[in-house]
Amino acid sequence: MVYEYQRTESGDYVCPHCDAVKKNQSTMHMHYKANHDGSMKHKCKDCNYETATKQALDKHIQARHPEKAEKKAKTFECPCNGCDYNSKNKAGLRSHYMIRHLSNEIDTYLGKNDDGDISCTACGLEFASKPSFIYHMVNCLSEDILSRKEVRIGLGLAT
Repeated sequence: MVYEYQRTESGDYVCPHCDAVKKNQSTMHMHYKANHDGSMKHKCKDCNYETATKQALDKHIQARHPEKAEKKAKTFECPCNGCDYNSKNKAGLRSHYMIRHLSNEIDTYLGKNDDGDISCTACGLEFASKPSFIYHMVNCLSEDILSRKEVRIGLGLAT
């Protein structure tokens, strides 16, 4: 079966059934099959969850039914002795490590502008929230801090 999609003036593809716009035809075709003709439905055997892609189903199974997952979800463990923190993603480990184990270093870079917004004293960038500042800090930490293996592991920069 041949699928043809309408195109916008900028060359994007428009779904004939909804307002979705995609940059290329293969992505539009995936969208169409996943959302409109039902040919890509993936259903969880253990609950009512349905998704368009196998990748999303695999992630669901790892998160909700880990004992049934074919591929076990990777965990990211804090490298500090005596700390039993672990996370399912690098971002969680990075935030934990920055807040719990590098708080003194972080505090030296924490600034506030005249409006009370958070800023980085190393580079001058401003942030709407402390979590975004903390996640940014990996970019401004000194080389002597980043050169330590434990720090690099804790920030998700090395294994």
